[in-house]
Amino acid sequence: MAYRSRSHSVPEKRAFGSIEPRVRKDGSKAYRARYRSPHTGAFVSAPRTFSARIDAEAWLVEEKKRTEDVATWRPPKVRLEEALRAPVAEEVPTFGEYVEVYLANRRVRGCPLESSTIRVHRSYLKTHILPTFAKVPLDAITLQMADKWYDALDPTKIKTRRECYSLARSIMKVATSARGPIPGRPNPFDIRGAGSGTSPKRDRIASGEELKIILATIREDWRAMVLLATWAGLRFGELCELRGYDVDLDAGKIRIRRAVSKDEHGKPYVKGPKSEAGADDVRIPKSVVPAIRDHLDTHVADPDDLVFPSTGGVHLDQKTFKTAIAGWYDARDAAKADDLRFHDLRATGATLLAQAGATEAEVMMFLRDSTPSAAQRYVRATQSRMDKLTDRLSKVAKASKW
Repeated sequence: MAYRSRSHSVPEKRAFGSIEPRVRKDGSKAYRARYRSPHTGAFVSAPRTFSARIDAEAWLVEEKKRTEDVATWRPPKVRLEEALRAPVAEEVPTFGEYVEVYLANRRVRGCPLESSTIRVHRSYLKTHILPTFAKVPLDAITLQMADKWYDALDPTKIKTRRECYSLARSIMKVATSARGPIPGRPNPFDIRGAGSGTSPKRDRIASGEELKIILATIREDWRAMVLLATWAGLRFGELCELRGYDVDLDAGKIRIRRAVSKDEHGKPYVKGPKSEAGADDVRIPKSVVPAIRDHLDTHVADPDDLVFPSTGGVHLDQKTFKTAIAGWYDARDAAKADDLRFHDLRATGATLLAQAGATEAEVMMFLRDSTPSAAQRYVRATQSRMDKLTDRLSKVAKASKW
């Protein structure tokens, strides 16, 4: 810190040491404290100046006590250097405290966790994990505690049970790593297979009659969402962030580069597609193009506008889409398909594409998944056949009167 000229400053005389008032360049007051070394007689200054006189006085009082034992006395600067070199015994954080560190610093493929992922993690933590472990120090969590907690989770909630155990184990894996607060400790969450596996696969697809009734019942401005989810495989979040300039009907393509999701506080935010494979130009079957064109002409005035906005012109909320009058729930109830999810429309399109002769790789392209797990029932093929396959898909749609 720079100081003004101190020729006017006069050190205050004391029984032990002295305090010299000073003025910083910003006009604030400061106080320098010093005393004579019991070894050499040279002046020993405090390692910093003090903003308040009382702090300078307290430092001198403490130093006077230290000088009373000449054999062990060392200059403040030496003591400070020794303190910085000495290992600090920190209190082990509780599981609840360490969760915040984990969520803030966790990296997946070198990138921070998505806000939507943090939101899901916090939901699992709040409901299933923290009620048991929040106040327990990390080094006090035992195998028996972890096993008892796992056994108490509802075994019928297969995904929830798996995801909770995987999350708890991941947190403790980082905590017990070389960079964690309890390095070298065994991870108490060590039940083999408890955090892995898959949920039962859904094989529900919409029938032609169900889809016909849904399209006739759902709100007119959401009808195109059903068509694009079924015949182009778009996800709900991608549809909600779709803008006029993303749609090229002359080329029969939709440009997918963004999606909308919710952060850990439940607020919508725009992110990239679900996977690297998700960022692509999606083909639209010719049979669907007229309906999409009508929607754009009626509801999208500017290329920058959202194609499927809420009434206020912002991102459409999934709950609103489901529960509104003539929304998704009303439409599927009218079709007597109350077990049908909006996401099942993608599976419907993929199944029909396969029936039209698509290979596994082509179905993967339709779904834009990074892994083949969703398309493993189909055979491998190349991208060069996609144009013919989407045309063939149009014929299936027309022949079945979907």
